[in-house]
Amino acid sequence: MQALTVVAPRQAYVEEVAPPTTPGPHEVVVEVARVDLCGTDAEVFSGQMAYLLDGSATYPIRLGHERAGTVTHVGSQVDASWPGRRVTGDTQLGCGQCSRCARGSAQTCPGRSELGLRGEYLGALAEEHVVPASCLCSLAYAVDDTGGALVEPGSHALWAVWGCDPSPGHWNPERISRQVRDGGALRQQPCGPAASRRRDNRPERGRRVPNRRLPVLHRRGPKGPRGPQPVRHLVICCVGRHA
Repeated sequence: MQALTVVAPRQAYVEEVAPPTTPGPHEVVVEVARVDLCGTDAEVFSGQMAYLLDGSATYPIRLGHERAGTVTHVGSQVDASWPGRRVTGDTQLGCGQCSRCARGSAQTCPGRSELGLRGEYLGALAEEHVVPASCLCSLAYAVDDTGGALVEPGSHALWAVWGCDPSPGHWNPERISRQVRDGGALRQQPCGPAASRRRDNRPERGRRVPNRRLPVLHRRGPKGPRGPQPVRHLVICCVGRHA
């Protein structure tokens, strides 16, 4: 099958690679329909991505974490209803064993893989790719492949809105601007399709999100913290044909 691989800064090639073998007991094979590229992918291509600079990731890298496709094969321990279903999935793939994963915070798991960035799971810029079944999210019939690939960046924006208190009577554009500026709506939130799904199923849906759940960035001075400081560079991924 064909796949796109970044082999060095500003060097990427479409090459013939071996198709996925039989998935592991808890894995699935997904036939890829659509992949979006975001700012993170651009940083990997340019060589400026933080993981490359600190040694967490090395070339070659197969990109593609915002994706949609159809499950074709499943491992021996995966629910037999998955084959044939259209899916997207989370990017942050926790170990599934630590306390952070147990409380639904796989994005802070110290042993996590990040699809198409670091760890054992290659990105979706290929005809097929393998992922853990635990990261999958089914796509509704009304959501096309482009919309499915945009679920991941959309979930980041959704968490930002929730963090800015969108409940009736509290919709305040100035508050939203201030919250995003200070990073409080985005920092260390469990983003991704599954995170949005978990939040959507909570009994308190629609209630005000307490500020205490939204940590902001602080800068330490000689005598201790100086309080929240503006984030000078903040990007919300909104890549798509109609963005």
